Amino acid sequence: MTSSKRGGSGGGGRRQLKVRLKTARQRSASSQRWLERQLNDPYVAAARHEGYRSRSAFKLIEIDDRHHLLGTSGTVTTVAGVHLGLPRYERSRVDGCWLDIAEVRTVTAGLLDASYEERVAEPCIGKERADLVLAGCAILEAMLQMWPCERLREADRGLREGILATLMAEDGVYRTERRSGYWRR
Repeated sequence: MTSSKRGGSGGGGRRQLKVRLKTARQRSASSQRWLERQLNDPYVAAARHEGYRSRSAFKLIEIDDRHHLLGTSGTVTTVAGVHLGLPRYERSRVDGCWLDIAEVRTVTAGLLDASYEERVAEPCIGKERADLVLAGCAILEAMLQMWPCERLREADRGLREGILATLMAEDGVYRTERRSGYWRR
C-alpha cells in the first residue's frame, strides 16, 4: 500500500520521498524506513529497469570502470608499440597509453601466430626480444585471467613513476597532451 507524495522543500539536504507506505503491516520502524528508501532509491529502480537483481550491479560496473591493470615496461610496452603500429619504439607515444583488453589480446594473438623472423622484423620487438615476448604474452594473459578488467594502462617509466604521473595528471599538474614538459606553465 503506497501513495505518492510530491512537493515541499524540506528534508534539510536529504532526498525527498516520492513513495510512502500507508501502513506498517506489523513492520518495525527500521524495516519501514528501509522499505521506503528502497522504493525511492533511483538505483533500485534503474536496476529493476535494466533487469539486474539488485542495485549493487551499478557499484560493480563503477568499480570495473574505475579499476584497471597498470603494466610497466617489458611485454606491455611491446604490445602497446605493436598496437600503435610505430615504425620504431617511441617512449613518449607508448608511456601512458590505454589499451582495451580486446586490443591486447588481438596483438598477443598476432605475435603468437607470427614466425620468429616476423617478430624480429617488428620494429618494437627486434632480435633480442623476439623469443622473450612470447613468454611475456603468456604471463600477461595469465594476469588478465586472474584479474579480469576492461582496460590496461602502460607505464614505461616504471610502476612508481606511472602511479605518480597518473596521480599528478588527475590533480591537473601533469601535462598529458604532450610529453615535452612535465609541469604546466
